[in-house]
Amino acid sequence: MGQLIENMFTKKWLEREVAFLIDIVICATIAIFPRIGFIISALYFFLKDALPFGGASSFGKSIYGLKVKDADDQPVRHFWRKTIVRNLIIVIPILNLVDIYYFLKTGVRLADEWTSTKVEK
Repeated sequence: MGQLIENMFTKKWLEREVAFLIDIVICATIAIFPRIGFIISALYFFLKDALPFGGASSFGKSIYGLKVKDADDQPVRHFWRKTIVRNLIIVIPILNLVDIYYFLKTGVRLADEWTSTKVEK
């Protein structure tokens, strides 16, 4: 249990969590627009790390200089499927809980393990 709490309050964890919250605020703001807002918000959420103007970073990650890269250190912006899988895990409740636990235990998201990606500066 002590390792979980240690991993929870690392600088890396805090930066990733704040970046995620920034992206959620962006999604919520976009979603308030009638008709098309929800669709654009969902597209941003699932593809945020692969957008051509983001440089393998969502807006929140770019604030902290974080980038999502694959195992070969290539930006994930070229790998749409990996980005979708990484973000799909967040919206599936049981996988989300397992992903959080795995991250707190190992310091790496389960989604990153499954897609052979990593988040780094």
